[in-house]
Amino acid sequence: MSHFDPSMRFIDRNVNKMDIKELEVLIQRIRPRMLQMAQKMLPDEDAEDAVQDSLCRVWMKREEMCLHINPEAAILCLHRNMVISRT
Repeated sequence: MSHFDPSMRFIDRNVNKMDIKELEVLIQRIRPRMLQMAQKMLPDEDAEDAVQDSLCRVWMKREEMCLHINPEAAILCLHRNMVISRT
C-alpha cells in the first residue's frame, strides 16, 4: 500500500505537468539551498549573483523544467554546473 508523501508532490510529472505557480513555489523553497551551495564555492558577493543567474536560466527554460520528472533535481543540477563554471 502506498501513502501520499507531500514532499514528493513534484516528482511524478508524467501524469500532471507542473504549472508556473508550482515552479515559483519550488524555487522559493530551494533558493536558500542554492545560495548555500554557491557560498561553499564562491565569495559571498559572487554567490548571490550565481543564484540570480541560475534562476534567470531556470525562468528562460521554465517550460522544459516543468516537464522534467524531478524539477528540483534539474534546477539544482543546473545551478551546481553554473557555479562550477564560475570557479
